[in-house]
Amino acid sequence: ARDKAKDYLAMVINGEDPREAEKRQSDKHRFEMVWQKYLDEHVRVNNKPKTQEGIIECGRYKIVPYFKGKYIENITHQDIHDFMLSQKDIAPVVANRCRAYLSKMFNLCEVPWEYRPRNSNP
Repeated sequence: ARDKAKDYLAMVINGEDPREAEKRQSDKHRFEMVWQKYLDEHVRVNNKPKTQEGIIECGRYKIVPYFKGKYIENITHQDIHDFMLSQKDIAPVVANRCRAYLSKMFNLCEVPWEYRPRNSNP
């Protein structure tokens, strides 16, 4: 806590607003921002074009609308369970693929991005 207070004091001395800095930092952890990072840094690098299309489509129409506005650190097992229940009317294979994409993204949120603690993948 003292180290954090020293950091805040240094920001104030430099003419910065610590609340604004925290807000900018936390906005990077909004689900839609992390999903875009996942697409840019993982999907477009490691997946074939056809697979990329499927992941992007699943994200655009199912995943991002459901989780938009939530912070990545606050998403729980229950949120994922509720998402899967909300997808009961689509083909099971599509819902399972969505869950796999989410799982990979949350793994990256643990290591290397460090947005969540290790072993916290919901």
